[in-house]
Order: sequence, then C-alpha cells, then structure tokens
Amino acid sequence: MIEFNWELRQILHGIQCGLIDKQANLFLRPHTAIWGDDHGRFMKLADSILRQLPTELIQRQFFSACLGSYLLNPRKAPDSFIDWIQRHVDVSEIIGCSLSVEELKMWRWDRAAFPVLDEYEINTNNTIYYALVASTKADMLQLFPSWVSEVMNADALEAVTIAKELAQKSHPECRFFFWPFINPKKPTYDRSLGLPSYLSFLSLANCKPIPLFIATGEIDRQGLLLPVHGVFDKCNKAFEKKYKKFIYPDDGSCLEKLREQKPASVANLFEAECQWGVRKKATVIDDRDKASLVRHVQTICSSVLGSDNLPYILISTFDTKHEEIPPNIIATHEYLIIVDIAKVKSLIPQVHGAFELFLRKKVIHYKTETINRLYWGEGEQLSK
Repeated sequence: MIEFNWELRQILHGIQCGLIDKQANLFLRPHTAIWGDDHGRFMKLADSILRQLPTELIQRQFFSACLGSYLLNPRKAPDSFIDWIQRHVDVSEIIGCSLSVEELKMWRWDRAAFPVLDEYEINTNNTIYYALVASTKADMLQLFPSWVSEVMNADALEAVTIAKELAQKSHPECRFFFWPFINPKKPTYDRSLGLPSYLSFLSLANCKPIPLFIATGEIDRQGLLLPVHGVFDKCNKAFEKKYKKFIYPDDGSCLEKLREQKPASVANLFEAECQWGVRKKATVIDDRDKASLVRHVQTICSSVLGSDNLPYILISTFDTKHEEIPPNIIATHEYLIIVDIAKVKSLIPQVHGAFELFLRKKVIHYKTETINRLYWGEGEQLSK
C-alpha cells in the first residue's frame, strides 16, 4: 500500500529538501519495513533525522513511529534499536503506560485502520487514521495511552471502550490496548471507530492477522450496530487506498450496486464478524460460536429485562427430530434459541421484538404450556 512504503533514509532526504510536514505525516503510519536494508547505519541515520526535527511534537511522533514499527515485528528491526530509543527517550512516556520495551514485546501487535470524515481539510471530506492494537493475557487494566485525550474526544474513546468490553465478553482471558497514531492538531470525534476496533480486537484474540479490510460503524452498549454518516466517501477512500473490502452497517445506501469492489453491508455484529473472517457461517456451530450467540442474546435481553433478570438461554443446532419442535416449522441448517422466559410473562412480546430488531431476521415464537422458544435461521428462512 502507498502509505506503508516509506523508509528512514527517505525521511532524511525529505527533511533536507524542506518537506518537514510531509515527513511528519508519514510518522503516523508505522510499518515493519521503515529500517531499510542496511541495519548497521540505523543509529547514525536515526540521529541525523532527530537532530533536524524542529519541534518536540514531531520528535515524539518520530519516536512513536520507530517504536510502533519495532513492536509490529521486532525481528525485522535493527539489533541496536532498543539501546538507541532508550538512550533518547523514556519509552513509557511515548506509549503512555509504565511498561518496558521487553514487556511490550510479549504482547500481540497489529495495525488497524479507521475511515473518518475529515473536518480539517477543505478539499476532502474523508481520510484514514491508524492505530496499533495489542492483546495480552497478562494483567492489564489500561486500554489507552495516558495522553490519549490529546487526540481523541470522549465520544471516540467511548466507542473504542465499548468495542473492548464486547470483545472481552467472548474472550474474557484477553486484555486489549489501543494506541492511536493521530496528529494532535487533528483529533477525532468519530464514534464510527467502534466496529473496526471491535473486529480488530477479535482478530488479535483469535491470533489472526488483521485482514486488508476496513470497517466503519457505531456500536452501542447493548451490542447493536448503528449506521454512521459518510459511508460513500469512506468507501471511496478505502478502495483508493487499496483495501480489499469495506464493511459498513446496513443503512439502505446499497453501495454494493455502485462499484465493482467489495463493499459489504451488515445488519449486526455476527454478520460483521463473518465478513471480517473471525467467524464462519457454518451449518454446525462450535462451542465458541454458541458462546458468542448466547452473548448476543443476553445483551438484547438485558436491554429489555435488566442485567439482574436475565433468562436462561441455550443455543443448539436445529434438530427436526426433536419431539418438541412444532411440526408446522420447516427449516434446514438453522439455529435454535431456547429461552426460558416464563418469569417474564407480559414482556414476551418485547423480548421477541428485541431479537428481531437485533438479528434483522424473522424470528418465530413458539409457545407451549411449558416452554417458550424462538427460532432463528442462518440458512434458509424459517417458514410455516
């Protein structure tokens, strides 16, 4: 990709040509090949760059680019990197948490992209911001660098926080860290960071590289996926930058009909996970799939019933031989959601409606004297 082909020697040449601002913009795009082929010249080259950076802000961005690029793949970096950066700066101030480089190396790192509406440029209304995201199973309570309020406002911070909380529901053993590479002169206020953050966290938790996809979308605390503004412009920017897929909440814009690339509208987080590649639409669901579906269902129930009054929930594959399956329902490759909502009584219609709103699919409610059941199909539509 065009934004990830710069090297340190090119930075020095650009600075010497008077293109300071352009070089500083590249510091917001860390990648694993900034070092070039001659690692023996690294310290001399890096020191030459550092001496010519005019402000403390740009120097900090340079340190961040080097540290971020190192953490993405330490094996590709010069052996002298750790000595060099520790000689010049306190690493904990750069990354905003009190950990050493050796401790940070133990985490799983990747780079995530976020299309946002550009509020700062007159001739463009879209841009892409980047962040390094990490996961660890060690005790870690801090999600953001200590200085994060310089580049993200409360709405953007809440969007990423919700994404982290939802990702941890299916992966409670994981802790996540979000390191934004954003110019403090152009902070983001965008709640659409929610969906790409969530999907990026799931990639880390599943030990998968973040794909060359890009997503946008807001997620609320109930796990509902909400439409966002500017999907057409964001889609154009995503494919201009050579991303292979653009995932966005279904808002009726039907971007799939407008271009040859692969925009993908999704109705909920489950569909987004399938498009991202961290979940498969399988005819048989494994234990992790079941746990994820239960989490989605409980999230919806809590919005209706409250978190202290959640019903018992069981997910199973649809079994046409099950003696309690009503004979007037025909299905193939379907999932069965068994919900014990007898104690809910008058709230049954609201719960049923909440499921349909969340899944954006027809849900059939079957009631007998002893059970209440909801049927949802991921294959053919359920029908009577």
